[in-house]
Amino acid sequence: MMGRVWIDFVHLADAPTVPTTLGGLVLESRSLAEGATSQSGRMAEVDGSGWTRVASIPAGAIVEAHQVGAHVRAYLIKGSVRTAQGDFAQGLFIEVFPGGEFPRMEVLQQSELFLTVEGECDAQVSPSHQPAVITHVSTVQWRSAVVKDLPAGAARKPLGDHDDFGAGILGVLPGWDSPFDEWHTFSEEIFILTGSMSTSFGVMRTGDYLSHPAGSDTNHGPVFSHDGSTMLVLRHGPIGNTYVPAPQGELERVRGLD
Repeated sequence: MMGRVWIDFVHLADAPTVPTTLGGLVLESRSLAEGATSQSGRMAEVDGSGWTRVASIPAGAIVEAHQVGAHVRAYLIKGSVRTAQGDFAQGLFIEVFPGGEFPRMEVLQQSELFLTVEGECDAQVSPSHQPAVITHVSTVQWRSAVVKDLPAGAARKPLGDHDDFGAGILGVLPGWDSPFDEWHTFSEEIFILTGSMSTSFGVMRTGDYLSHPAGSDTNHGPVFSHDGSTMLVLRHGPIGNTYVPAPQGELERVRGLD
């Protein structure tokens, strides 16, 4: 199992700028995480390939269809594009498996595309018989969260769940409170789309990103949201969470963050 190393958390505006090649274009992008790890814990080191970035794509640009050698998941966080399936505004989700084809996209408005890649995009692999997933968040119904015992006031829109991989939009109501330290058996990436989340590491706002590898030594929490939030959540690994009540003093501190 691969995932990103421990990052808690980074502001998109503070992330370094790097070039990203996508469908014949070289795009300016913000690097949120580079490399992957098969290890667990906060001290896990990079021992695999992959990255997570937000790429800016100008209006009028065309991303040509192309085969990828890695597992690619993309979410349109700003702008609008045209694909063979139709025109889509922000909320478009694309998942392509190694050997599959990333779809052609005509960019109708200046767009920002969240991209997370497991492996080497240019690796030579056999063609995949698994079709790409192309869906829009507006067509998906809210459902119960997949994590057992997640505190009430949260729901999820699944975008791509299969084997040990999962992707979805998690929404929490204003005043949502998770008064626990927790750790899990999967690696996770979270990107805040709207609202805010207060954690032991500060207040995450729109455009903020974190990564937690699996393992008992990546415990984190508690978490509180004053105004509610929606976030893109990506998972790699079997679903399993352990919750331990957080110290009262830490609860009060996190709930008081603004």
